[in-house]
Amino acid sequence: MPKKVLPTIKSFGDFRGLMQDCGFKKLDGDEMMIYSTLRPMAEKEFGFEYSANGLSVIVWTTWVESVSAAQESDMGWVLIIQEGEKAYSHCFNRTKNFLLRLLRYARIAKRRIVARPVCEEHSIFMRVKFGRGIKSRYWACSEKNHRDKKSARRDFDFGLTDEMKKFLEAERKMRARWIEKLRKEGRPTHTTMFKRSRRQVI
Repeated sequence: MPKKVLPTIKSFGDFRGLMQDCGFKKLDGDEMMIYSTLRPMAEKEFGFEYSANGLSVIVWTTWVESVSAAQESDMGWVLIIQEGEKAYSHCFNRTKNFLLRLLRYARIAKRRIVARPVCEEHSIFMRVKFGRGIKSRYWACSEKNHRDKKSARRDFDFGLTDEMKKFLEAERKMRARWIEKLRKEGRPTHTTMFKRSRRQVI
């Protein structure tokens, strides 16, 4: 198990500046109350938000501003909110590269909603849909009638930069190897996700 490394005041300050440079804003009190219902938390932690094209990215940092420290037991999260519900989420352990990974996934989530695909046939934004796999997502048009069914959906990585796709490919390969290792050892997989309902997973 990787060693827990909590953010420091300096590292979080640097992270906050980079997030703001990316266009993310701090959640205010009312917004925090709304989004905290989608993710239980022990304390009011520092959260970021970015909205575009009818979707929002929420980033939970585990940092509690009132005490200038991270919560002792918690995980970071990057969420995509669609119509008030979690359409996608990813959790992060607080290890050596916690804030860097949180920043990278926040940027990727932002890119997803900025590049949200439009159905060419109906001229409406596609929606995030659940795939067959636990972590599988894709974009799809909500209209049922299409002349070309293939045009009604897009890969979830639609619109991402080549650099982002390369990073995610490496992450997915690493995750697949870890899951296979757990299975061979007879240990459970995706334990964090199964503690939450389907609309709250990953």
